[in-house]
Amino acid sequence: MKKKKIIGEEELDFLSPHHPTMPPPPPPLPPNPPSLTLKFLILGSPRSGKTSLIRRYTSRSFSSIYETTVGADYTKRDVSIKYSGGVVSVRCQIWDIAGQDRFAHLTRAYFNKADGVCIVCDVSRQETVMQVKEWKNEVDRCLGGEVPILLFCNKSDLPPTSSQLQTGALIQQVCKESNIPRWFETSAKEGGGVDDGFNYVVRECLKREEVVEFKKRQAQQNRKRRDKINLIKPEEAPANSLWADVCVIA
Repeated sequence: MKKKKIIGEEELDFLSPHHPTMPPPPPPLPPNPPSLTLKFLILGSPRSGKTSLIRRYTSRSFSSIYETTVGADYTKRDVSIKYSGGVVSVRCQIWDIAGQDRFAHLTRAYFNKADGVCIVCDVSRQETVMQVKEWKNEVDRCLGGEVPILLFCNKSDLPPTSSQLQTGALIQQVCKESNIPRWFETSAKEGGGVDDGFNYVVRECLKREEVVEFKKRQAQQNRKRRDKINLIKPEEAPANSLWADVCVIA
C-alpha cells in the first residue's frame, strides 16, 4: 500500500516523483572543465584514413564510405590523461587537413598555433609511406619542427601481403630520415592503436608545456635580476676600484 502524508489540506504521494508539489530533481553535475586545450593537425595523403581515424577516436564509429575533406574539418574530444602522478583534463581540438594538393592554399592557414601533429599513411600503399617525408618537411617549414609529432600507419586490419614486410622496413627508414620519434600501427576500422597514439602525442604536448613554462619562469627570474639595483657603498668598494662611488644597475 502506498504511504501518504497529510500536509495542510494536500495528500503527498511519496511514490509519485512527479507530484506537482514536489521539487524537480536537480540537474546532473557538469563534467570538470578541461584545464588545457591542445590543437592537433592530422595530415597525410588522400585515402590514407585520416577522417576515419578521427571518427574512431572522437565518436567510436567507422564508415567505409569515402568522403573527400575540403580544406579542413574540425572536431574535439575531452580526455583525462594520467601524467606526473596525477590526472590532467585536456580538450583535444583535432583538425582534419585535406590531403589533395588543390586544397594546399586553404590548409596552410590551419597550421598556426598547432600543438601537435599526426601524419597518417596507408600500410597497404607504399607511396603514401614515401609521401610522409613531404608532409614532415611541410610541418617543419610551417611550425619549425618544434611540436610533438608521430606517424599513424593505418589500415593494419587489412590482410597481410608480401609487400607489407617491405613496408615495415620502409616505415623505419622514413621515420629515421624524417626525425619522427614514434609510429603506431592503427586500424580505424577496429580501433587498434588509435587511443595509444593520441594519448602519446597528448603526453608529449604536456611535456612540452612544462618546458615552455619553465623557460618562461627562468626568463622572468633573469629579468628580475637584471632590473635589481645593487648599491655599492664607497667604503665597501676597493680604493683602486673603477666602480668606487658608482651606483651599478645589474
